[in-house]
Amino acid sequence: MGGGLNNNAGGNYAVVGGGDDNIANDEFTTVAGGVNNTASSYGAMVGGGQNNHATNQFATVAGGFGNTAGGLVSFAAGQGNLALGAYSLAAGYGNTVGGNYSVALGQGGTANDHNAFLWSDGTRAAISQGPDTFAVLATGAGGCGFFVGNNVRVSIGYTSAHDIDVTSGAYLSHAGVWTSVSDRNVKTNFTNVSARDVLERVVAMPVQAWSYNAEDPAIRHIGPMAQDFYAAFKVGDDDKHIGTIDEGGVAFAAIQGLNQKLEQQVKERDARISALERRLADLEATVQKVSAQMERSKAAPIPAANISNHGGL
Repeated sequence: MGGGLNNNAGGNYAVVGGGDDNIANDEFTTVAGGVNNTASSYGAMVGGGQNNHATNQFATVAGGFGNTAGGLVSFAAGQGNLALGAYSLAAGYGNTVGGNYSVALGQGGTANDHNAFLWSDGTRAAISQGPDTFAVLATGAGGCGFFVGNNVRVSIGYTSAHDIDVTSGAYLSHAGVWTSVSDRNVKTNFTNVSARDVLERVVAMPVQAWSYNAEDPAIRHIGPMAQDFYAAFKVGDDDKHIGTIDEGGVAFAAIQGLNQKLEQQVKERDARISALERRLADLEATVQKVSAQMERSKAAPIPAANISNHGGL
């Protein structure tokens, strides 16, 4: 017993450092200080604060107010947090973790699934999304961002592109639109492509309906294989993935190629039509000329020399 008032170190090798009304009543338990804290299971510890309880083996409450670490080797800190699952962690305000190996941070989150991670901003009730999941509730304009190196950021939940302060990466808007950075200023090594050539390669590429091995076979998708796409266009990191920006670029080029093809066909058709119209006009002029000659021939008088007098007068 280090000091304080109304403290009880009742277990073998138990320690109460000080404070008021603290209890360390099992072997190797520790309450460092604070008020009304309890370490009541083998190897449990409360660092300080008030009304905190470490009630399972090797459970720890770092401090704060009204926290309980009730799972085996669990950890809690902040205010009103419950770490009840084995090897669980609850920190922040008003979080509950009932799943084993699970984490809830922030405010007002509940992670009762095993092996689940939850971050909650406290704007509404947030729960873990099943076993072995990672869930974040972040409703501010900045949304949720993941830095993956060299200022590349994958950002989720931005309200608009104006909220993004990154030079490369992508983001998912609140409306569910996945958007890749495509600013000219972050690009280099520009080369032109032949739209007609891209169109021909797209036409020759196999497109199939299929299912992922990891999905239910009833779930179907449609599209090319990454190997065929890479062989045709040599874009992207490898022949196992297709970047959405590359897929869209190929589609744009193919549409331009199709437009060029249609324009050429229309131009050739118009030339043929013009030639036929000229021929028709020439034929009509010839017909009119011949008709006029025939009419003149009918109207002309028969020469007297051509009249025979068989009866005489």
